[in-house]
Amino acid sequence: RNIKAVVIEPSGGKGGEAYPVLYLLHGLGGNYSLWINKVPYLQQAADKYKCVIVCPDGGRATVYFDNPMDSSSRFESHFVQELMPYIEQHYPVSLDRRYRAITGISMGGFGAMLIASRHNDLFSVAGSMSGVLNLRPFTTGSALRQKIADSTCCSIDWEKLKNTRLIIDCGLQDYLLPVNRNIHKQLETKQIAHDYIE
Repeated sequence: RNIKAVVIEPSGGKGGEAYPVLYLLHGLGGNYSLWINKVPYLQQAADKYKCVIVCPDGGRATVYFDNPMDSSSRFESHFVQELMPYIEQHYPVSLDRRYRAITGISMGGFGAMLIASRHNDLFSVAGSMSGVLNLRPFTTGSALRQKIADSTCCSIDWEKLKNTRLIIDCGLQDYLLPVNRNIHKQLETKQIAHDYIE
């Protein structure tokens, strides 16, 4: 099937230049157009920082992994095996891990950290904005219950992110703040370097 994405290139780029690339994941219920519609400043950001910004479509509630309960929901495979190679073949992006970043909001924050931990050879930077960084509390009595039987299939391996620059931020009024604070404490205990912002 065809899965859309928004790709934002810097204006006035010179031929042959390879740019850093940022993969920006949407949250639950969103799609590939969410970021460009909600944050039109993205073009200015691409121009200012001389980078390509890719906004994939992760489906309304895929949680960005290959779902063992639903063989048609294989976002992680799509992302790594189809989307990234397509971007690297058709857009002027660097193939160097040092110039690849992934981040997202809510479900996308979880997806960014999960994909970065499972493919830590691909990304040097990973971020989460108000991320659902631990699925365990949501696997019973929620919409996610229909997506996953338990969280063992899709837990972030923080140890594998030790060589990745990490940033986590969450709003003070966000219902996900306790989850984010808990992850922050875990990372401090494990001595995994990260920037944490509330």
